[in-house]
Amino acid sequence: MFRRKNNNSKRNLLKKIFIFALFILILLAIYFFFNSSLFKIKNISLKTESLDCLGNNEEIKKDSEIVSQNTIFFNSKNVEKKLKNKFYCIKTIIFAKKFPNGMELTIIGRKAEAKLIPLPIYEATASSNLENIATPSATDIFLVDGEGKVFSKGDLAGDLPIILIYKGSLNLGENLGVYIINALKILNKIGPFGIDSKLSKIATGEFLVTGTVPKIIFKLTEQIDIQLASLQLILEQAKIDQSRLEFIDLRFDKPVVRFAPKKNG
Repeated sequence: MFRRKNNNSKRNLLKKIFIFALFILILLAIYFFFNSSLFKIKNISLKTESLDCLGNNEEIKKDSEIVSQNTIFFNSKNVEKKLKNKFYCIKTIIFAKKFPNGMELTIIGRKAEAKLIPLPIYEATASSNLENIATPSATDIFLVDGEGKVFSKGDLAGDLPIILIYKGSLNLGENLGVYIINALKILNKIGPFGIDSKLSKIATGEFLVTGTVPKIIFKLTEQIDIQLASLQLILEQAKIDQSRLEFIDLRFDKPVVRFAPKKNG
């Protein structure tokens, strides 16, 4: 009786060992199958949209280090981060797996919203006239997109707004954050008010000053929509009163407004 029980126990143990070994073999087979050369990326194709600032396609393919990666376990976020860190003009990359061993990349570029010209901080005075700023060299002009990313060099040609930014220097790949995002929002909104947004400056990182008549000062750290609404009301009232505005300061709860003297007769 005891011998029969021992035999049953041995058979159950051997059965468990066999099932466990079979399970391990299946897992190993699956692992080696999906890590075989069949699923190693060999072919890369590129498509670009709104992009004219990259190197050649072969350079991008090489820097992506996609070749020989596994299509099953491919980590697109790491590749996108790597390419964006080198090619600042890339905004988005869309990856499409082409089984068994291909990958297609659609690279979408950043759209320039303004041109930035860095100037020494000590020149950032409220009374400085934008028209008197010396013409910068091509190496001093940078393109920035709506996310505040400085992504390429530019020149003075074209119709993009020009912003003088008093911070000493700019670097490609730099993200200027909320200040420049708010400045771009303002410049996009004041056009319909009849305000020329071609030239402006950001002083001390917090104030946007337009190079127009009237000169308008915005506080970039405050609610932009409220300032724009106040500006619209001031302009409409001045038009009704047939008054000529010289200066509007929107940095305060109650905007400061200065009118041009009315001509006699």
